[in-house]
Amino acid sequence: MRRYIRAELDRNLLRPYFLLMTLIVTGFAVALNVVGSKFGGEMYVDYSIQMLPAFFGLPIFLIIMIVDMVSMEEFKNGTIKNIVSSGLSREKIVISKIIVSCILGLIAAFVVMGTYLLSANILMGTPPNIEAGVLYRGLMYMLIGVVPLWLGCVGVCTFFTTLIDKSFVSGFIYYIYIVIVPKILILANVITGKNIFGEVNKYMINPTLEGIGSGTVDFQKGILIGLGHLLIFGLLSVLVFKKRDI
Repeated sequence: MRRYIRAELDRNLLRPYFLLMTLIVTGFAVALNVVGSKFGGEMYVDYSIQMLPAFFGLPIFLIIMIVDMVSMEEFKNGTIKNIVSSGLSREKIVISKIIVSCILGLIAAFVVMGTYLLSANILMGTPPNIEAGVLYRGLMYMLIGVVPLWLGCVGVCTFFTTLIDKSFVSGFIYYIYIVIVPKILILANVITGKNIFGEVNKYMINPTLEGIGSGTVDFQKGILIGLGHLLIFGLLSVLVFKKRDI
């Protein structure tokens, strides 16, 4: 299993598709700081830090591309048959795919965020009389809760990729579950007046992500919901792949 994970990382990490995606998002992040430093008046890095939570939802969409690259391509090309026939169990194949997608997603996310914050420091500087540790402490707590939610998205996306052959359809259903279903639950709560819809919505990924970004949800809840989604949908992915004809 370790060899397969290493081989998958080697296959995907330096692929032009992955590098280009990371480069484009990183360039966009730097461009925001350039614009802010040129036209935003007297601004410091604290402004960029405060803006960062507004982009916590971006990896939701990048994960679709990463999971498609790691998993869906092998289903479409038929190369997944070679992996199954090599003797590696189906459970280990799915778990390895999830681990590789998580690693690549985290690499892309931290490259983008690191470049964004570094460029903000260079272009804007630190506010007078404020220690850097104070600026970054709140952001670190947010990320402790946000990163597990991103990993939960990987589990959800892998499940729909394993369940559905078409990458567009699986990605769209994943988007519906992550983004649209919480809005439907809120609407149902308003229309029916039944609080059960609101309670269910509290355990969805996107509302928790937004809540951590706005400071209304503790990072501990993000950890529980994110890892819960990763484990549940990871297990479902394994069960579906074991039954799937290759």
